[in-house]
Amino acid sequence: MAESKDFLSKFHLEAGISSKDFQKIWKNYDTDENGYIEQGELENLIKDLMMQADEEVTPASMQAYKKHIMTFFDSNTDGRLDVKEMLKMFPVKDPSSSA
Repeated sequence: MAESKDFLSKFHLEAGISSKDFQKIWKNYDTDENGYIEQGELENLIKDLMMQADEEVTPASMQAYKKHIMTFFDSNTDGRLDVKEMLKMFPVKDPSSSA
């Protein structure tokens, strides 16, 4: 369901994103629409992020990235990311803080 290989290029994640952009990311990667980013969906997200960073993803690095993400963001340790956990990974900027 990815719109393109460069789906994430329009998002400036380090500065925070709008809630609209977060919803686009969520809908793009929650391909089965069950309310969670599960392992296969997470792999697609990682592949796109690494493509944006111009880094090759090997099977070993994919496993390492998944483990790292789940360690830091899967707060309930259920092996998948819910919306609240994804918000930690893709912080939404407060529109009132824009000057």
